[in-house]
Amino acid sequence: GTQERDEGLRGSGERISVKANFRCRGCGACCTTHGESEFVFVNADEVRRMAAYLSLDEEKFRKRYLMRVGQRSSLRSTGLACIFLRKSRCAVHGAKPGQCATWPWWDENLENGQFTEDTLFCPGIQALRRAAKRDGRAPGALAPRPRREVSA
Repeated sequence: GTQERDEGLRGSGERISVKANFRCRGCGACCTTHGESEFVFVNADEVRRMAAYLSLDEEKFRKRYLMRVGQRSSLRSTGLACIFLRKSRCAVHGAKPGQCATWPWWDENLENGQFTEDTLFCPGIQALRRAAKRDGRAPGALAPRPRREVSA
């Protein structure tokens, strides 16, 4: 579906709201390794939710699908892809971890209200880029222009 994110910046009595309509294409490209995004870290609540989604007890889920990275737990990968990526679809989509659910809205993917070049592997981001060019915005201006509202 379409995801919207409000970026709120306060200053001089103004609130600047930047909204970008991002539509996931369901291609699974974000579920493969891209540079530093090598691990999908999960917490205990996410493990419980995914285990229940797969009708597994937590211990079996942990042994089968998790690995330790320092002091943290991460989903295993198969080569360069997440272990849950099956035919370009997420096998635990209904219970996916927060790290997955919040992509592409990670701080490192945004710079001055725009998606960075590092996100261009994503067809949804590519569509925003084409729309920016079509609307006469700079190619890097992936989010619509800020809407200024006076704060009370």
